[in-house]
Amino acid sequence: MRRRAVTLWHPSRRALWATICAVTLALRATTVAAAAGEGARIGKPAPNFSVEDLHGKPVVLNAYRSRPIFITVFATWCSPCRKELSYVVRRFPRYRSRVVFVGIDEQESPSIVKAFAASLSLPFGVGIDPGAVAVDYGVRALPLSVFIDRDGIVRALVRGSLRPPIFERDIALIDGR
Repeated sequence: MRRRAVTLWHPSRRALWATICAVTLALRATTVAAAAGEGARIGKPAPNFSVEDLHGKPVVLNAYRSRPIFITVFATWCSPCRKELSYVVRRFPRYRSRVVFVGIDEQESPSIVKAFAASLSLPFGVGIDPGAVAVDYGVRALPLSVFIDRDGIVRALVRGSLRPPIFERDIALIDGR
């Protein structure tokens, strides 16, 4: 009787591994954030961060102070993230002159994220979070949307899928129109 070798990266097992990684990330971020008592809070200053973009250049939140900022935290394997990003891309031209859009990918390689960003034609910059942003913002689920006003104060947080009416409502909070 001949035995077949089982590979961990067989296509049928990729979804399982992606789920295990997502749960691990969520548990780690939740545990660390809860232990530290941290996480972005509505009405409080947004935690500053510095991450590298897809080309190795720094993305520093404080560099955008005095402008409204929309941050979307996502991962390439997250189907709700893909759906939300597609909507955000369609809305981007309307707000681009008034609001800074920043994408933050959670702990993936730049090559994977570059291909993902190209497939969605993301018109805004994307940084790669090695984990600190997830902790500082209390990421418990993906996607996470953060709306920051021109004074650096968090005005809205949306954990999970961002519906179009909620996007429009929350962007109005920071856009001032």
